[in-house]
Amino acid sequence: KHIGMSGIRTVISHKRDEILNVLPEDVINKAFAADEELIIAKEAQIFIKQNIDGAMHDASEGGIFAALWDMAEAGKVGLDIDFKKIPVRQEIIEICEIFDVNPYELESCGALLMTADNGHDIIKILSDAGIKASVIGRTTADHNKILRNDDEVRYLDTPNRDEVYRFI
Repeated sequence: KHIGMSGIRTVISHKRDEILNVLPEDVINKAFAADEELIIAKEAQIFIKQNIDGAMHDASEGGIFAALWDMAEAGKVGLDIDFKKIPVRQEIIEICEIFDVNPYELESCGALLMTADNGHDIIKILSDAGIKASVIGRTTADHNKILRNDDEVRYLDTPNRDEVYRFI
């Protein structure tokens, strides 16, 4: 699913009036995820039932960047990630911009990373179950954690403190 959903709920809960000074109510409503969107049990059950040879990691604390880092470290692998393939709602980005928050370092309950020999197999299985998912990259044999944004290449840093803590 999308990143930043649970974190943006916290931001909205604490800063709604400030957000409304900049953005209309419908943007807030679109950004505020429904409770069921924050649950990953269905996705995890599908992964387990399909007996996929791979791994899973939720993207809650620290956001997607922390989850990618943790997963690579646990698997002793590198990463090659296409930054633009990481699903994030435009409304979340717009709210994050108001407070100079990095949505990729924002609590992301509801987002689940999965690995497998062929990520497109997972996408097909999840799609058949009505769950939107994306292949955002691949693991590599080296230990580099690469984030690609078109022609720009940068390396994932050790995780920062979750951006949500600025609001609680």
